[in-house]
Amino acid sequence: MVRQLAEEIQRGLAFVQRSAVRPAVWRAFLTAPGEQVSVLLVPYRGVSAGQLCCEVNEAIGDCGHLPWCVYNQSVVTGRFDFEAMVTRVLPLSDWWQSKVQPQLPRLLSIADASPSSRRARSLLVDLESPRASEGQSGFSSELLWGVRMLGVTSCALAGHAEWPGAPELLQAAARVLRGAADQGSRAESAPLFAVALNRNPVPCLQDSVRTIKGDAARSVFEIDCGGLVWAVIDSGIDLRHPAFAPASGERERVSRSYDFTRLGEILQLATSPDEEDRTRLEDFGLTANDARRFAKAVQRGEDVDWDLVTGALKVAKDDDAYFDSLDPHGTHVGGILGGRGGDAPGEAPGGVCPDIRLIDLRVLRDKTGDEDTEFQIISALQFIRHLNRNADKPVVHGVNLSLSLPHSVADYACGRTPICEECDRLTASGVVVVAAAGNYGFDRTDVAGTATTGGYRDLSITDPGNADSVITVGATHGKYPHRYGVSYFSSRGPTGDGRAKPDLVAPGENILCPTRGGAYEVASGTSMSAPHVSGAAALLMARHPELIGDPERVKQVLCDCATDLKRSADGQGRGLIDVLRAIQSI
Repeated sequence: MVRQLAEEIQRGLAFVQRSAVRPAVWRAFLTAPGEQVSVLLVPYRGVSAGQLCCEVNEAIGDCGHLPWCVYNQSVVTGRFDFEAMVTRVLPLSDWWQSKVQPQLPRLLSIADASPSSRRARSLLVDLESPRASEGQSGFSSELLWGVRMLGVTSCALAGHAEWPGAPELLQAAARVLRGAADQGSRAESAPLFAVALNRNPVPCLQDSVRTIKGDAARSVFEIDCGGLVWAVIDSGIDLRHPAFAPASGERERVSRSYDFTRLGEILQLATSPDEEDRTRLEDFGLTANDARRFAKAVQRGEDVDWDLVTGALKVAKDDDAYFDSLDPHGTHVGGILGGRGGDAPGEAPGGVCPDIRLIDLRVLRDKTGDEDTEFQIISALQFIRHLNRNADKPVVHGVNLSLSLPHSVADYACGRTPICEECDRLTASGVVVVAAAGNYGFDRTDVAGTATTGGYRDLSITDPGNADSVITVGATHGKYPHRYGVSYFSSRGPTGDGRAKPDLVAPGENILCPTRGGAYEVASGTSMSAPHVSGAAALLMARHPELIGDPERVKQVLCDCATDLKRSADGQGRGLIDVLRAIQSI
């Protein structure tokens, strides 16, 4: 009961965003009492992620049970328990220092006074009402809400079954606020803007190339995609599969593999002041000199030097143990985009662009996503910008993101989450970004074990598909899209802030894909749809090279030339991708 009421109090302020901490973070503390929660810390404008990381690590320096925070170019990530979040992290926010800290001495003085005193009675009356704003006590609504939320959450974490009375609530809040007041008085700046949950991504789990007219486009125009490179940000591609074998005289199809699931540990070791931890960086392939340089740069809060860390992330092509451990999802996606098929009857079909080159960036360990985070995906997107920025011409022309993070409307404006903003930065740099819409289009519910019911869900597009600049792809039938229309599972629009999404649909049902052990299997989901559109974009750019570096124009052409399936735009977007028509339109 008390936990439900605590969540209700948190939701009471969720949609006006007065607190620096997003409601999902507080809910995570309630869901796992006593455990550390992984969060993203967003720096205040004008403050770098490295600067914020240094200040947070200094604040938590004497908390031996907390791991060090680490950062990339835009955000900081770390794990905190409830008390550390309130006493060490929150006081670094502008919200705390401007709205809360100035009122704390008077509040704590009242908490220490007799409950029967006049000023204590006024405060207790205000705290009795969960919806009270500034009242008899003269405290601001921000502080009153903070006291209620901290007090109730503290009681819930302590195992209280009933709603605390106002005196108990005040004392529970005062206990943690005293530590926060000490930290806030020592803070010399306010580098923290917001604290969000470090979300766990999950994959969005045959004649499909013919359905989008990819085979016709290749044969009519004799398109060669060998000069284009597409990044697949997923669970890793098994480059040993025959679908990725180069033809005679051809360059390697999967040119490079990077494992971003290692990044958190690498940054942790670099952040640690322990000399032994820094030495362990050499286990990831860094030289002793590079390990020292990297650790010093990270500890000073400098921008991440991707040139130094690249060697630690790169996977050797003969690392069989690594490739044996991969979840097959990334191999599915890479195969649909660029797998090579057989020509004989009965052999597995090839992908949309069987001669395109791929870069493999692993951010997912398995389908559960329990150990994987939004931070890893953001870092991979930043790494692609680094590769292009440090080359004479683009190294990576496009990115496929067949994964999803359900958007929480209480935590961020739609399309303004850290991963969505990172996608917008990448497209602004000239890279086409294609994302799965998500598989939340139908909500199925089991009723008392006797029946199954449910309904279709609007406004179910997931991140990063909510990003305005990306090409967001829903699913349709692999062979008969006009007959069956939009797949029941495909997430539907519009976005939470009213923008039209998805942009397109592509085959996503019963798609034959490469899998582990050199085999093939059938898979369904918008994960399978997105690489069809990535391939279509690549064919368009290969035929019309002037579109390279102009993702906005690529998106416009593909959307304008889509085939209307005569379904609602909230489900089909502009319609079924038609790459042949897109190529002919220019």
